[in-house]
Amino acid sequence: MKYLFFLLTLLTVIMANGQNNYANIDLNESENYEELDEFFGDSILNDYTVYFTGENHKFAQINSALEYKILTYLHKKQNVKHFLFEQSPAVGFIMTEIIVNKNTEFKYFLKDKYYKPFYELIVDLKRFNSALEDENKIMVHGIDVERFPLFSIYALNSIIDSLSLEGESGLMYEAIQSLNSSEFRDGTPDEIYNSGGTMLNLMGDPIDAWSTFETIIEESERLKDTLRNELGSNYDIFYEILEGVKNGHDWYISERNGDLSAPSIRERFMLKQFKRVYKQNPDSKFYGQFGRCHLHAKKSAKRCYSHDMESIAGRINKLKDSTLNQKVLTIPVYYDKAQSFDDNVINSLDLDYRFDTDNQIFLIDMAYLDGDNPIVGFGEKLPFVIINTYFESGPENIFDFNYTTEEYHLGVFYGFHYFNKLSDLNSNLNIVGENGFTNKFDTRTIAFDFILLNNQSYHISYSFMPPVSNGGR
Repeated sequence: MKYLFFLLTLLTVIMANGQNNYANIDLNESENYEELDEFFGDSILNDYTVYFTGENHKFAQINSALEYKILTYLHKKQNVKHFLFEQSPAVGFIMTEIIVNKNTEFKYFLKDKYYKPFYELIVDLKRFNSALEDENKIMVHGIDVERFPLFSIYALNSIIDSLSLEGESGLMYEAIQSLNSSEFRDGTPDEIYNSGGTMLNLMGDPIDAWSTFETIIEESERLKDTLRNELGSNYDIFYEILEGVKNGHDWYISERNGDLSAPSIRERFMLKQFKRVYKQNPDSKFYGQFGRCHLHAKKSAKRCYSHDMESIAGRINKLKDSTLNQKVLTIPVYYDKAQSFDDNVINSLDLDYRFDTDNQIFLIDMAYLDGDNPIVGFGEKLPFVIINTYFESGPENIFDFNYTTEEYHLGVFYGFHYFNKLSDLNSNLNIVGENGFTNKFDTRTIAFDFILLNNQSYHISYSFMPPVSNGGR
């Protein structure tokens, strides 16, 4: 018995010693980096050009706080001035105007439209930049497709708002202004990316935001030489925004139709957009905190994709450019309060009692596993992971449902359903001079849910759609 006790004690000591290289990241001291300095030392980070952390988007409040601290730490220690953001080029343009050029109008726009933790991140970055010389300020680069096209409508309008409407480019500029002054200024992706007309004008005829975008994109391609002169320094970002919209539409339609290539549309655009940013800043370093699925290449990553797919981090890491090839550091974040996502992964790390504390962020060196790393899909090696023990809403506790909870929900819904196949019918009706139908149908729904945690649940609903008319013809 004494011998067994000795072995267990020795095993515990070995495990504790192996996990001693970790940092408890203090988010209450957002610009005090002592724990990170001690963890990374002087040389580890020097080997990399691009740094990614991978989050679960549900933990937005605490994610933004972690993102800010790591970004500002890398700025001070690695001269990282380029912040890669998992949003579109339009959002990156708007954010940079706020935090670098102190554009108050853009700030109010984002305050009204943006999720609160993201807006607070912008405010913090603006404050951080205010103490820096212009050449040292952090800039934001949105490298994702446009998933929320209202941002692109606003950004495009701000770029062309003061330009003359005369000449060949005037039609395109007026089309942008029309979108920005229409109901689509606050439109959802469904309303903007669905073709065939999702709203009605004052005469009751369907109006189509995507058809308007197609006019803008076609005109922009035809008038490149003219626009180069008229747009000046905004020429590049103008076309990046439009490309983000076009790829966003392609992604949206593919995603809606269940096309397995939909995620690849985003990853491929991210790589193309990153290469643009890198070409403009070839001697720089970059940091971004993206959804963990964008850093993982295997379907074994829970709740990502049903197939293997190379991530943006992996694509950059495999570029032939010597300053990027194998120069990407990826640090995934795992959440012990996201049990259905991360419980198995965290348990596989055999962490001891020190890491079983709520409202903490642990940065852990994986060397203690001596190469037997159970986490796969992040490239040839994964040197570090982050364990987040906060709740979704931040440091405060949330209600903890027990395992026998039963819930019954009865609800009613009034909204809209879209029928995109009507576009073919409308086209034929328009050919013979008749009115088309809107593809936006009023819908009344009643629904009943029965939920039993950790068991089978049920959802039953009935939807009623009143008849629609194209004017009785």
